[in-house]
Amino acid sequence: MPLIGRIMGQFLGPRDKMPIPVPPTGDIKPVVERLKRSVKIRMRNQPLVRGILGNEKMEPSKMAENMEKIFNVVVEKLPRRERNVDFIGFKTTMGKMVKMEITGGKKR
Repeated sequence: MPLIGRIMGQFLGPRDKMPIPVPPTGDIKPVVERLKRSVKIRMRNQPLVRGILGNEKMEPSKMAENMEKIFNVVVEKLPRRERNVDFIGFKTTMGKMVKMEITGGKKR
């Protein structure tokens, strides 16, 4: 690992792609399970969160439930809660975005 860090660190570090060290005799299953349950949010130039809400075959009620869960998880991590959210946008892969204004959001 020190050799990888020394040689590849200058390329992988700024991109936040450094490998996670696991001992050769260690069990990798807990690491894999922890990473499967996690979502990494990184805001560099634009303060926005993107995610998959569902697909076209899903019922609208199930998509609304997914959106509500995503919104609640993101909002509880923000310092000013809902006031940090300006709008929510929905779009299909090649479609136009539809904006949904948030009541109680920041005023312009």
